[in-house]
Amino acid sequence: MFNLLAINNAINFVNSFNKKIKVLDLGCQTFDTNYKLEIISSHKLLTPEQRISLMDLSQKKKNITTKDFYLALGCLEYDSIDINGDLDSYSFDLNYNLIDQYKFNNTYDFVVNNGTSEHLFDQLSFFNNTHQLCKKNGLMMHIVPFIGYVNHAFYNYPPLFFIDLAAANNYEIVKISFCNRDGSEIIIDKDKYISICDQIKPSEIYKKTFIYKLIELSKN
Repeated sequence: MFNLLAINNAINFVNSFNKKIKVLDLGCQTFDTNYKLEIISSHKLLTPEQRISLMDLSQKKKNITTKDFYLALGCLEYDSIDINGDLDSYSFDLNYNLIDQYKFNNTYDFVVNNGTSEHLFDQLSFFNNTHQLCKKNGLMMHIVPFIGYVNHAFYNYPPLFFIDLAAANNYEIVKISFCNRDGSEIIIDKDKYISICDQIKPSEIYKKTFIYKLIELSKN
């Protein structure tokens, strides 16, 4: 679901490029109609042209799609990949290497994993595909469950996963936050990245760690 959290971050990242970009969603995203474009158009990082485009879209079209939204932001192209083939997505199984299995070697400036990877059994294939799909100097955005989503899918991701993924592939981490789907975020300072990788075990001593206190703050 393309919710307010994804919307806010998409605006921030799309506008960081200073050029028209190609966007790929890993998993087709239904636009959450609870968030009206009239409200979204007041976002402080939108350009005047983007505000006008979003307002015009809200007046002309009743059933807004995620593709509509990205194109209204001025993106050059929007695609999605999902095994179900919904919303004009490429019907590919992300458990497989897309180049080997489907001869799909398109690349994109902005690759989005908004609640998809946790539903894929083969994590290596998924993140390898993400790497191959993203252009050099492009951006990846991963919005995935960490706490509170028991049995939602196969996986929850600790912060350590993405920090080590970045280190192993020479990625620059632009942003890490603890957040919810309604757009609330606690953004982690870069000098705290090591601290959010501390372990939490079932013992009183771990309640003193920064990561434990941060999780409790996030829950509240």
